[in-house]
Amino acid sequence: MEDLIKKLEPLDKQDNDLSKPPATALPLNPVGVVASKPTTGLDANIDWKSEGETSKELLDAKHILQPYKYTSSLPSKKILSIFVDALNVWFYLPDATVTQVKNIGHLLHTACIMLDDIEDSSPLRRGRDAAHVVCGQAQTINSANYLIIWAIDETRKLGIASCLDDFLREMRNSLIGQSYEFHWRDNGICPSRGEYMEMVEKKTGSLFRFIAKLLTTLDPQNRNLNFNDLSSMLGQYFQIRDDYKNLTDTTYTETKGFCEDLDERKFSYLIQHAWNLPFPSSIRLQELFKKKERNDKDNGMTRGDKEEILAILRKLGSFQEAEEKMGDLLEGIICEVKKVEEATGRENKGLRGLLEKLAGKTLG
Repeated sequence: MEDLIKKLEPLDKQDNDLSKPPATALPLNPVGVVASKPTTGLDANIDWKSEGETSKELLDAKHILQPYKYTSSLPSKKILSIFVDALNVWFYLPDATVTQVKNIGHLLHTACIMLDDIEDSSPLRRGRDAAHVVCGQAQTINSANYLIIWAIDETRKLGIASCLDDFLREMRNSLIGQSYEFHWRDNGICPSRGEYMEMVEKKTGSLFRFIAKLLTTLDPQNRNLNFNDLSSMLGQYFQIRDDYKNLTDTTYTETKGFCEDLDERKFSYLIQHAWNLPFPSSIRLQELFKKKERNDKDNGMTRGDKEEILAILRKLGSFQEAEEKMGDLLEGIICEVKKVEEATGRENKGLRGLLEKLAGKTLG
């Protein structure tokens, strides 16, 4: 448990030498629960061939994996990996199985952020150039698609058909949720509170639900445990926290740019709160979002317009509203944690530690 809690400390350094496997990448020999043929590492192709069939191919996966290897080399807090370790306190899964689940989560998460940066026209990822800036947009899309197929194959190797069903269900949810986020952004349509929360539940909660479902499916003794509510609320918390920090945290300014969500005209939790209020300041916010003038430097919203929007959000209480919503979600998550602790008879200090790290305070 001490090792798990230590993982919550921020990463101060990352080895970005691409001649070596990145710190956040999959191990060179990931181990599956049921192996048809194990993957052989970052520089290998997934083996789609039948048993006994030899290959005379001259082209390998070197180029298609380059955006993935680059993205994996960037600093990361490894939240998903810590989430898996924390949940496994309630299970009896062997290390090889836990590693396989982490591998699947890592592949999907990396594919998602590579595509997100392209879809959001974001040039930065964690303070460095995004993969599509370094490797090209077409190759990055190609690499992300490859990772998703790789994740499907790794899920198949778990040897339980329902795992693939869960994979497809949650990936469908994620894509539908994101489609609404794009539709609202590209057409200047502000969602209602309910629409926004459902979008986040689908888009961000899907990966947490899928990972939790894998763990419960792989442990016959605990298949009755249900983490859907916990996972969905955790996804909502992460998204609102990200929306909040994008407009308030100087670290985000250093790694993503000043209030980057406003450049994108993204309808974040704070924007939809202020937009839907019946006040003159809300009308002014809408006018600023609809302005066509662009900053020549970053092709986004001008600094002056961003500062005015921040002032409107403060005036209308949008920051306070986001803080209260995050507090409510944390209470709900802790309530779900307590339910599972009571059902299993095992306290989960690792999961509580993760939540406290995210919240920046001690939780009850």
